[in-house]
Amino acid sequence: MVALSSVATVPVVGATIVGDAPPALVSVASGGNSTCAILSDQSVACWGRNWMGSLGIGTEYTSVIPQIAHLNAPVTQVTVGDGHACALVVQGTLRCWGNNEEGQVGTPGFDAPVLEPVAVPGMDNVVSVAAGEGHTCAVRADGSAWCWGLGGNGQLGAPELWYRVPPTQVPGITDAIAVSAGSHHTCLLLEDATVTCFGYWGAGQNGQHDRHYDPTPIEGFTDVIALSGGGDFTCGLIADGTVRCFGTNWIGQLGDGTLIDRDAAVLVKDLADVVAVGAGKGHACAATGSGDLYCWGLDADGALGHPPSGDYVQPLPEKVEGITDVSSIDGGYRFTCAIASSIGSCWGNNSEGQLGDRTVTSRSQPQPLSWTPDASGPVTTAPSLEIRSGTYLYFDGVRFSVRISVPAEDGPDGTGVDHVEARFSKDGGASWGGINWHWRHAWKKWFAAGQTLTMQVRAVDRVGNTSAWITSAPLTALLEQEDAAGITYDGAWQTGTNGLFIGGHSAYTTIDGASATIKFTGRSIGLVSRMGASRGKFRVFVDGDAVGVVDLYSAQKRFQMVVFAQSWATSDEHVVRIVALGTDGRPRVDIDAFLVVR
Repeated sequence: MVALSSVATVPVVGATIVGDAPPALVSVASGGNSTCAILSDQSVACWGRNWMGSLGIGTEYTSVIPQIAHLNAPVTQVTVGDGHACALVVQGTLRCWGNNEEGQVGTPGFDAPVLEPVAVPGMDNVVSVAAGEGHTCAVRADGSAWCWGLGGNGQLGAPELWYRVPPTQVPGITDAIAVSAGSHHTCLLLEDATVTCFGYWGAGQNGQHDRHYDPTPIEGFTDVIALSGGGDFTCGLIADGTVRCFGTNWIGQLGDGTLIDRDAAVLVKDLADVVAVGAGKGHACAATGSGDLYCWGLDADGALGHPPSGDYVQPLPEKVEGITDVSSIDGGYRFTCAIASSIGSCWGNNSEGQLGDRTVTSRSQPQPLSWTPDASGPVTTAPSLEIRSGTYLYFDGVRFSVRISVPAEDGPDGTGVDHVEARFSKDGGASWGGINWHWRHAWKKWFAAGQTLTMQVRAVDRVGNTSAWITSAPLTALLEQEDAAGITYDGAWQTGTNGLFIGGHSAYTTIDGASATIKFTGRSIGLVSRMGASRGKFRVFVDGDAVGVVDLYSAQKRFQMVVFAQSWATSDEHVVRIVALGTDGRPRVDIDAFLVVR
């Protein structure tokens, strides 16, 4: 997570994300559930979760394949936090994007997502940048350090800075050359190859067992040449080719063979000739000069490059098979990405497409990135709506729960449907409301009796392609109380009163064979009744056919319950008839109301 991923300026060679040939990659940075990589032409490609625009591609749509971030400038370093990212361009200026709820992008406008990279005010001559969970820090060529965003735990390097925009200088720092960031702490690499840190005290990841707002030297860190901040720990690459780490160690992320938290940096065992190190949320990895890769820490979802052992703890480095010649490595939340011979690969958790392989399937071994574009786009058809049985009416006695379903599929060579979107127009209005995202193709919604809704829906695939909007027919909700003209009764029915019935009353019978019939035009119907220990059973007939028996028994009293529902594809004339079965010891059946959608 948020590793130091600085690279030298390289010539532009025109790499593009087209076809099956993978472009050459230079460095990789992961954080949260997304990753960005610098290509050999100094553009940046990002993939994975795109919450609040963390991929920098102008949308909030997740992408399971790499997409070029909208930087339009050559980049020398990229860093990824938990929902935002930043890039250092060759001119020494800084651009950030994504979640800005704590000001971590560096611009005013808290809460608004930043979908496109924007310049961070006042940040020029920058030589290093690192993104944490809700904050960002940078080092300038004059050795000064600057931080912004969330600072309540001291991660901005100054007291009483809960939120800070624009960037604020860290007091007393004049000799910094690089920066790394963890979830709530920050570390600076100084000119004398030592390290100073500040931020949240938890388990010692800032070198102290308390919140530390002032930069504090870390014991055990000398001759450091690179840093990588994990969730609650930090690792440093030492000039002699070893790795040292400090901070939280409850799942073995310090790699010293113990589960003991450390205030001072300790040696990661069994590693030598290391050339690159990258820390994730709860694990870390190191690449050696021979090209081998070793990982340790949280053993979950395959993030360490092998099937999980089941105990989630790996306190010593183990070799990752199936990958050699690794030059850059970083980790996020339970996943890892690396560059080997200029080719990108990822493994571990893939629930948000963070492995970049066109799927959401988690992997326990390195999987090459997929660079084949998805141009097919998803398709969808008109949505369906049905009243949900087994639900209550809302407390106002007017709104009831419906299920909306949207058939959607991607093209034969597509990446799959990621989610569907819906928007609504009420009571014949000309304007559409805001777009609602639904990760499943079906979801619940409250529908009010007397209301007319028109829906528009579309599908979005896993790279952000959308289908056309499909508009439903207008849907009107009706509530027919038990005494409505459209309901007829046969047999002995009486009126029951209770303030918890709709309108304060219901129709009920205790006679075997007594029936009630409703004729209506609609696409969905629901029967509202009371359940309880004294309530019995009734049989339901729909358009003359018996469809089942409903039992109103409940150990607790339940009013305004939808106890039966039936739906159809279109709105047509139907007849529903219920027949009381005279259940022994509890013969009573109530009709409170019928709900109809047409």
